[in-house]
Amino acid sequence: MTKKEREYNIVAPLFKEYGFTPVKRQDDERPDFVVCNKQGIVVGIEVTDVRDKSKAQIEATEKAFDQLLQKYCSQRKEGPKALFSVAVNQSYLHNGLIIKDVEERIFEELDKIVEQKSKTGIFVQYFSDYPSTVFSVSRMPGHFTYETTLPIELLRNTIEEKNKKLRQYVELQQNAGIREYWLVINVPMKEGWDYSALQGKEFLTGYSRIYLTNPFSMNRLV
Repeated sequence: MTKKEREYNIVAPLFKEYGFTPVKRQDDERPDFVVCNKQGIVVGIEVTDVRDKSKAQIEATEKAFDQLLQKYCSQRKEGPKALFSVAVNQSYLHNGLIIKDVEERIFEELDKIVEQKSKTGIFVQYFSDYPSTVFSVSRMPGHFTYETTLPIELLRNTIEEKNKKLRQYVELQQNAGIREYWLVINVPMKEGWDYSALQGKEFLTGYSRIYLTNPFSMNRLV
């Protein structure tokens, strides 16, 4: 998949929702997409990712969760790994491993599921000497992932970098017909971020709208 195809997949739900059609122009991605709605309003759409973790960090985290689930299945002699899905806050990780007391609590909740004590999954809030966090365990198939709130300063820095691009775009003669500029920020699933808590926050930007998106949702931020 090319970079352009990947960017299109990110904004495709937005195109569908607003009935956007691409505007024919020279092969120039400044901004990434120029589209027109049914009312004839031309909109420029810029697409970017927000990232704070290296590929090596992500792979190390996934390995830690995979090892934990293998350990559970080995000790309990339970069925395939796909039986369980666990979301864990990254605060539970230390040197690439899940903290011991947290591991034991997760195992306890998995036991309840195996014993049919919780058929639809269980939600547990757990407090220890570490920062108070939340993990959830369910029967839904899946793999270990982790969640934490998208750092607001990281998001602000991402927006500011694109604000600089916007100032360049509005000066281009070829963009004279663009009425509005929208920014779509993709939040990769492997980054493990939740962005629901960011709704209602204020951000300095020249973009008319900003959307946060992942493969399952698209939420307007500004």
